[in-house]
Amino acid sequence: MLNSNLLATQTGRLSPRFVGIFLMISCSILISFGGLIYRSFEDIEILEIVFLRSLALITYMSFFLCFKYKSLVIVNIKSIGYRGLLASGIFCLAQVSWLIALKYTSVANATFTLCITPFVTAVVAYFFIRESISRITFFTMVIAMIGVTIMIVGGFETADNRGLLFAICTSVAFAVFAVLLRANRKLDMLPVLLVTGLFMAAVGGIGGSFSNAIPMSDIMLCLLWGMLLQGFAHSLMIRATRLILSAEITLFMLLEFTLNPLWVWLFINEVPTFTTLLGGGVIILSVGVLAGSEIRDTFKIKKDAI
Repeated sequence: MLNSNLLATQTGRLSPRFVGIFLMISCSILISFGGLIYRSFEDIEILEIVFLRSLALITYMSFFLCFKYKSLVIVNIKSIGYRGLLASGIFCLAQVSWLIALKYTSVANATFTLCITPFVTAVVAYFFIRESISRITFFTMVIAMIGVTIMIVGGFETADNRGLLFAICTSVAFAVFAVLLRANRKLDMLPVLLVTGLFMAAVGGIGGSFSNAIPMSDIMLCLLWGMLLQGFAHSLMIRATRLILSAEITLFMLLEFTLNPLWVWLFINEVPTFTTLLGGGVIILSVGVLAGSEIRDTFKIKKDAI
């Protein structure tokens, strides 16, 4: 059955869902370079990364919001209210706990754990905002779960349980964050990223030791991470939450977890396991099924409208 949102294509425009899917695929590809950046650091602590990334994020979002809202920038920042503050705090928790997870366990173990995020999101969205999923999305999630299972069964190594605990915390926090954005999709929640940066700056500034000189290359990587991956890419995600379902938002984030080890393989020659490649291939297939279905429906409506 064709989604009513697709009727927009009858006027010659792309459907909102199609745009949302495109934004999330673009977002996931950009964020997937985070693992490569993390493995490229020379000598910097976790909370120092949090602090420097937050400065870059605050700078980017300040300029972006001033350009977007102009004289109404303060009004629009205040408009997110307590719901925006809650979303910012939860997103800050997700960002910090993810880096702490990487400190205590391997990138592979942390990444595999985050693959449960779409399924946690689907449950949270159903119980809190009564958001059901379509048949094609459910079918896509089943395919993705097969890929996740392959990666988990073949990839888990002996790890510090603290790392896995923080990775689970990241997964749950990000699921709640996605549902909060979706629940408040009628509000412009872009200022949430600015407030998240302020929260992260407080956490990193208080917790970081800054006892040793940080290499300039590490500083530049933090700035790149904060501006491009956190600022620009997450702006795309927030826009997408107004167009597609909560579970679909995090389903497309599986692309990030799949591409992460591939970039490290290509640029640092850290060869992923066979199960990582196989499971990742299945996940990419699942995303392709959902995107392909949306493209098919879009062009079908365009054809019918002629």
